[in-house]
Order: sequence, then C-alpha cells, then structure tokens
Amino acid sequence: MKLKLLHKLFIVNASVILTLVIVMQAVSYFSNKSFMNDFIARADSQKLSQLAIRLSEYYAKHQTWDELIHNKHKWQSLVEMSFKTDVFRLARNKEGAEDVDDRVKPSKPFNFDMQFMLRNPEKNKYGSPPFKRYLEFLNETFIERLALLDVNEITIVSATYDSQEMLSKPIMLEQNVIGWLTIKEVNDNNSRSTDRHLQMRLLFSLGIAVLGIIISMVFSYFLSRHITAPIRKLNEGASELAKRNFQSKISVNTKDELHDLANSFNQISTALLSYETKQQQWLIDISHELRTPLTILYGEMQAIKDGVISCDKDSVLSLQEEVNLLIRLVDDLHELSLTESTEFQCKKENVELKQLITTQLKKYSNKLHDRKITVHNEMPEGEFYTLGDHDRLAQVINNILENNYRYTEPAGQIRVGLNQDTKWLNICVEDSGPGVPDSTLDKLFDRLFRADPSRNRKSGGAGIGLAICQNIIRAHQGEIKAQKARNGGLAVFIKLPVINP
Repeated sequence: MKLKLLHKLFIVNASVILTLVIVMQAVSYFSNKSFMNDFIARADSQKLSQLAIRLSEYYAKHQTWDELIHNKHKWQSLVEMSFKTDVFRLARNKEGAEDVDDRVKPSKPFNFDMQFMLRNPEKNKYGSPPFKRYLEFLNETFIERLALLDVNEITIVSATYDSQEMLSKPIMLEQNVIGWLTIKEVNDNNSRSTDRHLQMRLLFSLGIAVLGIIISMVFSYFLSRHITAPIRKLNEGASELAKRNFQSKISVNTKDELHDLANSFNQISTALLSYETKQQQWLIDISHELRTPLTILYGEMQAIKDGVISCDKDSVLSLQEEVNLLIRLVDDLHELSLTESTEFQCKKENVELKQLITTQLKKYSNKLHDRKITVHNEMPEGEFYTLGDHDRLAQVINNILENNYRYTEPAGQIRVGLNQDTKWLNICVEDSGPGVPDSTLDKLFDRLFRADPSRNRKSGGAGIGLAICQNIIRAHQGEIKAQKARNGGLAVFIKLPVINP
C-alpha cells in the first residue's frame, strides 16, 4: 500500500513521541525506585544510630545481652524506646532517659504507629518529615529487618525479613565495640506500600503521558499537513506543467526552503512558457523564411511551364539564386541547431586573437574596398591568447564583419579594437551606421531577428548569424553584447578568458 508523505510524517512524529514517552517513563520509574531505596537506607542508618545509643546504655547497666535473647517483648520495648526522640536526629539527651526495665511490656506485637513516630512535631526543628508513606513502610518492616549480634558477631536476635543486602552499625561503650546492629535493606519488590506508591506514580505519569501523546498527535497531524501543503501545491503545479499549462503558478508563504522551491518552480514555469512561445515563433519564422523562396521558385517554374516566360539563361540564373538562398538558409539553420545542442563542444587550444582578427580582415578587404568602407585597426602591439576553438572564433569574427559589410553605408567606417585586463580579452567591432534602434539592441542575438524588416534576404540574410555567434562565445565561457557605437552605428563587444601561454 502506498503511503502519502502526510501519513509518513505523522507516523515518524508519532514514533518519536512514543519513544520519548516510553524512555521518560522508564527513567522516571527507575529513578523513583533508586531515590526511594536511597532515602530508606539513610533513614535506616539514622535509626540504627539511635538504637545503638539505647543499646549501649542497656549494656552498661546489665553487662549482658542474655535477657534480650529470651524475652522478645523486652527487645521490642527497647527498640520502641529508642524512637521517642525525633526520627531524624542522631543524638539524644541521655539525662532522664527512661530505663527499659521500668516500662510496661507491650501487649501486642511491635508496630510503630505513624502518629507516635511523628508526635510532638513542634519540638522538631526540621518540621514534619517528608515522604510519610515511605516512613510507614519503614515502620512496618523495621523490627523484622533488625538483628542484634554480640562482639563476636554471633546472632543474639535474628531478623525475619528476607533480603541479601544489609547495613551494619557497631554498638560502642567507652570506645569499645560491645556488639553489632544489622538491618536488612528493603527489598522494594516485596513491599506492598512501595509497590502501591510506584504504581500510583506510574499510573499518574502514564495519565499525563497519554494526555500529552493525544495533544502531541493532534499537533503532529496539523504540523504534517502544514509541511505537506506546499508539496501538494507543487505536485498540482507539476501536473499542470505536464499538461503544458505553463501559465500555472503556485503560492507558498512558508518563508523557508519550500518557499524557495516554489519560487524556483514558478521560474521554471515562466521559462517554459517563454521557451514554448519562442519555439512557436521559431517555427513560424522558419516556415516564413522557407515559404518565400519556395513560392518564388514555384511561381517561376509555373510561368516557364505555362510559356509565360522562356526557359533561358536568365530564368535559370534566377531559379539558381533562389535555390542558393534556400541552401544558405538551411545551412544556417543547421549550424544554429548544432551550436544550440547540448552536445556542442569546442576544441581547446591556444588561440592568438590578434592574428585571427587580422586574417579575417584581410578576407574582407576587397569587399569592403568595393563599398569604400574604411577599416581602422586599433589593435595594440603584442600577442593576445585565449583558450578555445580557432575555427569557431574565426566564424564569429567572420559573421560580425559580414554584418558590417551588409549594413554599413557606403563610404562608412569600421573600427576594430582589442585590449586585455587581468581576466579578459576584450574585442570591439563598431561601424558608422546607420545602426539599429535602441529598442532592438537586446533582440539582435535572437534567432531569425532582423532589425530592419524592410531588408530583403539577399542583402540582409535570415537573422541567424548573431545567434550562432552568441552560442559559440558562450561555449567559450565568454560574453557578447551589442551597444550603440560612438559615431551612431552599432558596436559589438566580445569578452573571452585570457590565458598566459
């Protein structure tokens, strides 16, 4: 089954939330257990210290533990008397301490009462102790966990509580050890009070966690929808592009990467619309360029067939001229197609531009002389090298000079300049006019564009030469542009990367 991105994001967020909740619950549960065990151990240690003081007093008076062995009530009373003072105080006032022998034996098994443990809270400088439910459990199990050993560590009173770990406390009298007190550490796995407390805390935290999960899931769902909404718009826009609806635009106001992606998508849509428009115009222009000479050819051949004109040398030359125009147009279109291809590549070799331009000027010297066009060579001394394809760069200069020859008025001028800076070789070819309107400067490099539509194809060409020049220069990582010349004509500027041979 195919899952939507919305569902995937929701599942990922839900999984992360559930994992965090489980980890937090586990950490909370075990930290509570650890804290409770630590608290109980400290409380037991304090109680042992108090009881050791009472037992030291007992031994100082009786010099033996025998009575405690045979009288469990005596032992229970002795333990109970050690907690008349505050449970959290380690020292007690020995003056006026009540002797165990003078006490009434308890009539029921030892069981600390919570109120007894915490009575007279106004005398306790620490106030009412915290964790009363923990103390309740300590009181319930204290006597069962407690054991008394003599100085030789022989058990006098044994503990009945089952636990492997224990705390020990020596009973001191005049700096001598007279016995030992041990208490088994609480095994909270067997404690009903601890279990109930942990269960209550666990249930409470689980309730909070469930509430948090529900809120988080709702928030995660709407967050996932918020994240996937721009993607859904992009998908819809892509579907429109697939239908060739290039006017489709999408609006994403997230101000993040998705917003940038939406802007890029709109730019692609605009570029495709422009490309399609140009392609349509390109097909129209090609059809027009081919239709004209073909129409002339067809008309003249029909006239010869009908006997309107005779099939002599002049009519054959006229037909040949139209065929030559067709051949030149097809060649130009083929050349343009090659330079626009993604597979179009130029050879990489050191090319000396000054010599290349001089050679092309010599080729056109006779043609320019016939129209009395003066050429001013303003190239400085020295050599100027770039990395590129010699034949393709010569083709660029040839196309520019061809335009100068065709469009410059008789007795006009052409200036050719060349200079070099740290990164670029700069070529400038300008004529004396009549030039082109300012509004057409940016269109001169468009395919099949002619600045002067009134010029026929014999004198002005099909408007493909400069488009070919642009493709070749771009393939050399250079730039080409057209501007108004200083003397009113047209100036073509070329920039090519400079190299040091």
